[in-house]
Amino acid sequence: MTHEQREWHIRSVAKVHKIGVVIADPIRMPDGTVTASPYADQKLRSIHIWPIVNVENYYIGLHELGHLIDKRADLAMIPDVVKALLDSTNEWQAYMECRREWRAWKIAGMIGLEIKQDQFLKILSKGLASYCSDSDTWERYTHVYREEWRQYQ
Repeated sequence: MTHEQREWHIRSVAKVHKIGVVIADPIRMPDGTVTASPYADQKLRSIHIWPIVNVENYYIGLHELGHLIDKRADLAMIPDVVKALLDSTNEWQAYMECRREWRAWKIAGMIGLEIKQDQFLKILSKGLASYCSDSDTWERYTHVYREEWRQYQ
């Protein structure tokens, strides 16, 4: 696929879901300040992403769409055994933040037109590590995210 086709795909998916797309470098926050990374704005239903000049930026754009497409972003079906592990507010917030990021990447992998599994897994790993750098968090919860996805999507 060409970069133009990748951008067209992101814009097409966004249009179907009534999501605005802002492509810029540098990326700016609503207050005009520059931010270091792409983001999804829930309030404005828009994504702010870098120009689609490579496959990684394409999947990052799809990931940001995933945040706004996900119908269960805050509707976690958490087993009691996991709830018992979340013994503080910080652990609960970390669990939910990592869950939202994992789900957005899962959606990106599903809606991407250009699936090269090994390449996508590298992008996925890099993206997830940027949110939840504590590998114990992933080891403790990823299987729960997967099971919840399998049962409820």
